[in-house]
Amino acid sequence: MTRMDQRHKAFNELVAMKYQLYNGLFLGLPFEDLADTGVQLPLFANACREKLQAGKSPAEIVEQFFRERPGKIGFEAKVKILFKFLQLVERQVVLFDALEDAAFSAVNDLEGPGSLSHFLSRVQDHRKKELLESELADYRIRIVLTAHPTQFYPDSILGIITDLSEAIEGDKLPAINDLLLQMGKTRFQNRQRPTPLEEARSLIWYLEHIFYGTLPAISDRLVSSLTEERQDPFLHQPKVELGFWPGGDRDGNPFVTSETTLRVAQELKASVLKLYLQDMETLLGRLTFDGIIQPLQAIRDRLQDTLALFTDPRGNHGYAGPEELLRDLKPLRRELAEGHQGLFMDRLDGFIYKVQTFGFHFAALDLRQDSRIHAAALEEIFSRLAERGSFAAAKAQRKGSWPRGGRFSAAEGAGTSGDPKEAASKDGGRESAELLAEMRLYAGLSAEGKVAFLEKCLRAPEIKAEFAEGDLDPLALDTLSSLAAARSIQKSNGERSLSRYIISQANSVLNVLEAMVLARLSGWKAGQIRLDVVPLFETIDDLKHAESIMRRLYALPGYAEHLALRGNSQTIMLGFSDGTKDGGYITANWAIHKAKRDLTRVSREAGVRAIFFDGRGGPPARGGGNTHKFYRSLGADIEHGEIQITIQGQTISSNFGTPEAARFNVEQLLTAGLEDKLFPPEVPDLLPEDIRLLDRLSEHSRDAYKRFREDPLFLPYLEEMTPLSYYNLLNIASRPTRRKSSSLRFEDLRAIPFVGAWSQMKQNIPGFYGVAVGLSKLIASRSPNGGRRRLEELYRSSLFFRTLVENAMMSLSKSYFPLTRYLEKDRKYGKFWRRIYKEATESKRLLKEITGQQKLMESNLAMRESIHMRERIILPLLVIQQYAMAMVRAAHKNPDGYPKGAIEAYGKMVVKSMAANINAARNSA
Repeated sequence: MTRMDQRHKAFNELVAMKYQLYNGLFLGLPFEDLADTGVQLPLFANACREKLQAGKSPAEIVEQFFRERPGKIGFEAKVKILFKFLQLVERQVVLFDALEDAAFSAVNDLEGPGSLSHFLSRVQDHRKKELLESELADYRIRIVLTAHPTQFYPDSILGIITDLSEAIEGDKLPAINDLLLQMGKTRFQNRQRPTPLEEARSLIWYLEHIFYGTLPAISDRLVSSLTEERQDPFLHQPKVELGFWPGGDRDGNPFVTSETTLRVAQELKASVLKLYLQDMETLLGRLTFDGIIQPLQAIRDRLQDTLALFTDPRGNHGYAGPEELLRDLKPLRRELAEGHQGLFMDRLDGFIYKVQTFGFHFAALDLRQDSRIHAAALEEIFSRLAERGSFAAAKAQRKGSWPRGGRFSAAEGAGTSGDPKEAASKDGGRESAELLAEMRLYAGLSAEGKVAFLEKCLRAPEIKAEFAEGDLDPLALDTLSSLAAARSIQKSNGERSLSRYIISQANSVLNVLEAMVLARLSGWKAGQIRLDVVPLFETIDDLKHAESIMRRLYALPGYAEHLALRGNSQTIMLGFSDGTKDGGYITANWAIHKAKRDLTRVSREAGVRAIFFDGRGGPPARGGGNTHKFYRSLGADIEHGEIQITIQGQTISSNFGTPEAARFNVEQLLTAGLEDKLFPPEVPDLLPEDIRLLDRLSEHSRDAYKRFREDPLFLPYLEEMTPLSYYNLLNIASRPTRRKSSSLRFEDLRAIPFVGAWSQMKQNIPGFYGVAVGLSKLIASRSPNGGRRRLEELYRSSLFFRTLVENAMMSLSKSYFPLTRYLEKDRKYGKFWRRIYKEATESKRLLKEITGQQKLMESNLAMRESIHMRERIILPLLVIQQYAMAMVRAAHKNPDGYPKGAIEAYGKMVVKSMAANINAARNSA
């Protein structure tokens, strides 16, 4: 039996069979008002499956179901029953999640290819420990948790999933019974939209319960493998780092302010200090030896003083930073080794690895804002400064000190009488006066003129700007405040705590300089901006121009000086989500791959080490899927000394919701880049002729997607027939779902609701559209570098292409067109629906042909079965959602034909149905 067959067998025994058992128990529990519903739901589910296959519409299925029930069922009774069905289905999804979590170790090959055990075994067999040690010097991965709105489980449900998984794993039937009862009585939906601080606290749960124990242990195990004797942790840096966007990601979220950033930084520091104190108590219970326990108690006391600084800032006995704590631990470790035979050394080392990994910041905050906000803020700031002729606020405006929220006052700047000449003198003399005069002309300068002026600003000795609240646009003022807050956070939590500023919609050199000058205006000194300025390239055109932008940027003297300060490393972020929305699945993935090649080359030519930060979402349509396979295929032409990736929404809970899942997925990502360095393939993953073939595939695919996107019915279909407009009603995130609130425009659509709307319809357009057209054109090509056989060879030889194909198959596996087949006969959208259906059908056929598979995803039977079962569980929910949307449309057309409150009731039904669908897919948006 192969490993794949073993995992499939384990899935059937531990998940599929147990689900039938526990689902029967769950549906039979004595919930108030739900006893009859538990009997009716299986009947409704069977009706949905049978009648959809027979071509019935969701509306016909629901109405027929109620007609066949005994007695007359009115509008209110129907709505009540359907809501009860939705409540049961979303809890069935939680039960299935818990079963999969409990069976994770058996269903997934924790010691197989990609695991740390498998990798270290290969290193040992090929005698490459010295090479591994050399590569580890600069190698690391960063997992960045985002707060994007794709997570629907509140904390209470996450806790139930954890406890239920443990009870199932231990076959504790009474506990399972009680937890199922608890789940049935617990509210699933947030009563109101969470604040950014609440989002941060929700994700801190994963830091505390999952990553705190998992990440240092992986670093310890990796480093310990280098020699027979135990390695000194002080000789190595952590290999896995955490990033954190809640509280720092301002792009499109007006609720994230500088005050939010400061408070989140405080929460992170307090959280990790409390965990350190818990560990110290454990160590004190073991390291009870003279010469050890006394200094250990002193360390504990100083940590307590450090935590106490939050309530009494006047205290001065705490640690100023993690470096001081590590300095105290170093002699303690030496004494333990020399005087006490290293007893319990593994426990002390484990604590040292934690401090090295998490410092006093726990996870590194990133600041992010749209380049258009920067440009507007800078123009307004320059205009205001030129108008008053001074960088400092006028005397009458100055009051108090800079509050914790990051507002500006005179406290950190020089005073002025308000006289321009005197102000210019105190602001730095003639140079400041010249800058202020030129600022008046800034808005009218050409792009090149603006670049030259901003370079001059970067070199100026002092250009800190001060504004009183109300003296500047609130968003512009908060942009300055956030950059000032970064300095404060670095001082409190260490430089690692917040060292990056990400620029969304970066499409020019100017965008990078604007952010840097804003940092100077906020108070950063010339040549001392301790922030990595990270351009984010998202659209297909931006990806094409990224090389020329960075080439020009590297050539600027002022930026070269900044890079020298930052170790001649440049982080570049690449966005899969907007790339897919803009150019389609194939083109987005290929454009990013090519951009990485080009950016690696131009960076190496400039003597700069490029670090790529991939903005990936959950599904393949947003860069998700089997991501670690992409990193194994990069080769020498793409820099990958560091792998950085965003993890968001329900992908956090599904991939990192348990220590076992977190360990598995972190190890897969960690070894991906190392394997390519230690065991490079004899032949590159993509040969020149392969690159030319993929260029053509991308071109054909993008043309097909572009034609589809430009169909006059594209946006109306999204707005009228999908749940897109309901996303803003989901209380799952603080961030709005559109960049603007006006009428729907494609460019204003955010990637998450765009991808999610197609997922709710079970059409998954962004994950496959253009695949069929692209493949069929290559197959029909008479070129020697084309044809079916050539594509079959590429699938076998290239891991990049194989992963691209398999992720598209995953998207298609989660598509189900019988659900919307009723639209085939729709007067307005019938032709449009058939266009989608044809592309999906042809994509399935061609993908199976070039892979040699009879069914989609035959190479991963357990995952295929998991997807099939999840789709089966939520089918009643999807039918109800389609029915409810149809009723809303009908009621809008004929309000008199429906009971009062029908539109509101059916609208709530749509929103309720979306939640379980999102969670069931585990990577749907």
